[in-house]
Amino acid sequence: MGPMRFLQAMDRARLIASEVFAGVETLTVIIPFRSRGSGEEIPFRLRKTAQAIGLSIANGATTYMPPRDSGEAADEMAGWCRFLFSFEIRNGPEQISCLIWAAVANGMGIRPSFPHMAANYIVDLARGIAMRVYDDRGMDLVAIRPSLLRPSYERFNGWLLDYDRERMAAMFAADPMQ
Repeated sequence: MGPMRFLQAMDRARLIASEVFAGVETLTVIIPFRSRGSGEEIPFRLRKTAQAIGLSIANGATTYMPPRDSGEAADEMAGWCRFLFSFEIRNGPEQISCLIWAAVANGMGIRPSFPHMAANYIVDLARGIAMRVYDDRGMDLVAIRPSLLRPSYERFNGWLLDYDRERMAAMFAADPMQ
């Protein structure tokens, strides 16, 4: 079932991305990473991986992220810091598919895999929508207003996991910021 689950995860994620990001010319990709030191402008391993999957990241920005808890503070004391690397891509199936492949393949052990690019967030900053595909179990899709995701919630409701179904139903039942 591995290949079928992989293909289903790819197909579903691409379909949802094409709907959610329809009409948007550029998207921002955000990739968290850990590194020793101050963080390179374009980390070598991310640049190499991006080239391998067909993404061009000529420009980008690295942002230091302070520790969230005592474990991360201890990591930082040992020299490991958290960063976010962000860059823009043209919104299109060839760009989005590369990022979805990286996430799903890494989570399922499919080869080739691209672990340095796997934990990616695809973001429409102008509208406030973010997508994080993690593996064949699905994705997180968030927005600043529930109304932005209501069409996807209604269309793909049968694909939603039962885990948070009650919370999602409550969120879409009353959207105070329409």
